[in-house]
Amino acid sequence: MKNFEKLTKKKAFNRLHSAWHQKFDTEYEGFWSYKKYIYVIQTFEDENATQDPRYLVSFKAFLKYIVHVASDIDFNEHWQSYDYSCSPCTMNYHYVTKQESSAADASFILRQRNLTNITYLPGAYDDHTEASPKELFNTHGINNEIALQLYAIYYPDFIMYNYSIDEFLETE
Repeated sequence: MKNFEKLTKKKAFNRLHSAWHQKFDTEYEGFWSYKKYIYVIQTFEDENATQDPRYLVSFKAFLKYIVHVASDIDFNEHWQSYDYSCSPCTMNYHYVTKQESSAADASFILRQRNLTNITYLPGAYDDHTEASPKELFNTHGINNEIALQLYAIYYPDFIMYNYSIDEFLETE
């Protein structure tokens, strides 16, 4: 059987939420390896903001840090753009799937490769959120200004994978 390359893509903002949710959770055993980011991100915390004690930094401060740095080369691999980290334009991927349709995509790929009785592909990660993008941003106090700045940083990902910024913006 010939090997094949597969890339599963998650929406940029959801990917940032998953990275924050896992890497800055006080219960995450590997959080110590992100200490160099924690100290810097804490400088972006809003004064008088209520901090969830489960996390070492707020999601809003994390996104402000991303906007401030605004450079894939300086980002950790977990928040680099897919355009930069996965090189979809230079890699010869046989399949590019989206996380939000990963179950159907996996089923299709397994059927195409005649692997349905041999293996399976798991569903969403434990840190996958069911919240809508607007709910996610509203819950964390993320405004349109931050969303649009993030959009500019991750623009190639939005274009390559046919995602829209509209679902993240507040209606004003």
